[in-house]
Amino acid sequence: QVGVDEETLQEVRETLNSREELATLRREREMDQLQENVQAPRALNDTVADAEEALALAAASDDADVLKVAIERAHHAGVSAQTLAEARDALDVLRELNQAKADAEESLVKAVS
Repeated sequence: QVGVDEETLQEVRETLNSREELATLRREREMDQLQENVQAPRALNDTVADAEEALALAAASDDADVLKVAIERAHHAGVSAQTLAEARDALDVLRELNQAKADAEESLVKAVS
């Protein structure tokens, strides 16, 4: 035990749960918006510049699913192979970071329990 009272533990759990719920809602909203853009008829006619802009926004979102969809969109728009390779590398790193974050949060919950 770490010497933390039950009330503090409960507050930590509630805070972690709230953050997780907010992050999930944000990811779902971003994913829905990006999927709407990808599925829209104009997405099939995206210019390279449009697709690269969407790719940059997705890379900044820290959401692997959103970035994956943006990569697909960029591929269909004809973005260069080098840019797509860099985006795929960024996607791999993002997935690793998300997994590390999830593992750290789980360890924290176990440590304070």
